[in-house]
Amino acid sequence: MVQSRHSEHFYHFEGVRQYKEKFHPQWRPRYLASPGGLALPRVLMDVTTLIAGSQRKLLMR
Repeated sequence: MVQSRHSEHFYHFEGVRQYKEKFHPQWRPRYLASPGGLALPRVLMDVTTLIAGSQRKLLMR
């Protein structure tokens, strides 16, 4: 899995995936489209902030 291989340093995806497997989820790929150039880092920061719950929580990690 690409996300596990490159982001394991920041977040333990395999552990989360193993935990969730006991609930028999249906894993589906998700894609994110954005404009190119400098818009991409902004989009990624917005998504990361949404996942973290707030910018403050993001910075506290």
